[in-house]
Amino acid sequence: MTDVRQPRSLLRDTAPEIAVAEPATASAVSSPAASSARVAASASAFAPVSRAAPGQSLLGRRFLIVTAPFGPFGRALADALQAEGASVARMLFNAGDAAYWRRSGAVPYTGDVRRWPQRLARLVQDQGLTDLIVFGEGGPYNQGVLAQRDTLKAARAGALAGQTVEASTDGPSSTTSDPSVQVARLRELSGSAAAAGGHPDAPLRIWVLENGYFRPDWITVEENGVNASSGLPREARAYDPPIPEILPTRPAGRILPHHVVNISLYHMVQPLGRLMFRRYVYPYTTSPWLQFVGHVKRFLGLTFASRSEADAEVIRARGPFFIACLQREGDAQLLRYSHFADNTAFLAEVMSSFARHAPAEARLVVKNHPLDPGLVDLRRMTHVLAVERGIADRVDFIDGGNLAQLCRASSGMVVNNSSAALSALGFKTPVKVLGEAFFDFAGLTDQKPIDQFWTDPTAPDDALFHRFRAHVIARTQVNGNYHEPRALKPTAKALARRFAAAR
Repeated sequence: MTDVRQPRSLLRDTAPEIAVAEPATASAVSSPAASSARVAASASAFAPVSRAAPGQSLLGRRFLIVTAPFGPFGRALADALQAEGASVARMLFNAGDAAYWRRSGAVPYTGDVRRWPQRLARLVQDQGLTDLIVFGEGGPYNQGVLAQRDTLKAARAGALAGQTVEASTDGPSSTTSDPSVQVARLRELSGSAAAAGGHPDAPLRIWVLENGYFRPDWITVEENGVNASSGLPREARAYDPPIPEILPTRPAGRILPHHVVNISLYHMVQPLGRLMFRRYVYPYTTSPWLQFVGHVKRFLGLTFASRSEADAEVIRARGPFFIACLQREGDAQLLRYSHFADNTAFLAEVMSSFARHAPAEARLVVKNHPLDPGLVDLRRMTHVLAVERGIADRVDFIDGGNLAQLCRASSGMVVNNSSAALSALGFKTPVKVLGEAFFDFAGLTDQKPIDQFWTDPTAPDDALFHRFRAHVIARTQVNGNYHEPRALKPTAKALARRFAAAR
């Protein structure tokens, strides 16, 4: 049974006794009764760690995993952090979180999502948190962390200084809504904490995990934000020599089947805990159950589908082609860092430009995202948009295909801000970015308007790309993945080492 303990500051937003889904397999979550455990309220989920052996690199650090990748990786990460002397707890917002946790240190949150920022700030103060971990930037719970970053850091410093900083449900705030005053207040509190002899790790760190920028053998970890919110510089000179050394990497193996299983089970169990987590707000517009059905249906369909339609050589035989890469419908990178509301809007702009300005012999290949749940018929939508623009005979839609081979064979790639562009740049394929991306700058991507891209695509500076890749890997990437079972423990240990290096 899962031992879930919650701090007193959360008791007003949770029932005195809570049933939490425990199993992580389909058979184990076949009913609410079989998938839940009785949870007793107690003083804190951050149980003290036993005396650490000499040399434990995270001794004294207190981690709260707010969100984690779908699947058991969050549990593996907690084990790795605790093995290095850290205290670890995990927020549970839904039955999927609970089903994959299965260890002590859980903190259920069943309150109104609008009160989540306040509860989080109280946790930071009451529990003396030093590190928060989120996976991705999408959804209200991750945004409850990232949108009030300065306030949370002030709350940590204030706790050490014996002062209180309140959080607002509307975003960052302290005693004022003026951001400049908040930053000044943060500096003041940090200074007073240090003067009072506070913990040397007093500044709160907010770690954002994401899928790797350079896949499949890497995952991403940055402080405060990823992708378009990354702290990486956006100019070529920032990646001048010396070039960091990239150590030999461990191959990630075949990730997609495990990823599909993890995400499908996560969505499948959520309805079982709906009575308990009735106020949970989904990060996507479609229900978890529909996403589960969609992922399973699409994966089975791709397993038995013909590979020829996505074969790079078959496509190239029809003539020169450009690739338009779609993103997962509802992805935060699509919604937050572009002017497009969805993939359809992105395709409409790309196809309109292609119809007017691309050479007559050129073709456009629309590539679906490998984790699209199939809830929107993007193949049909692609065909409709192509017919409306009179280019139906020049547009193909593919689901699957070897991205490396497609990049090598293509004349260029158009993305909103998909990391698929980084693969293309590695093969010297010209890339046009329509949204916001940390890699969109002169020397790497084409800076001309998209209308000119079709006839005069600019290839990346290969030497610059290799310097850029080395710097990005050194600063933000960890060798491993979140889903291949044999990679979970090594990846978690590598992340723990990265956190320890930030002391």
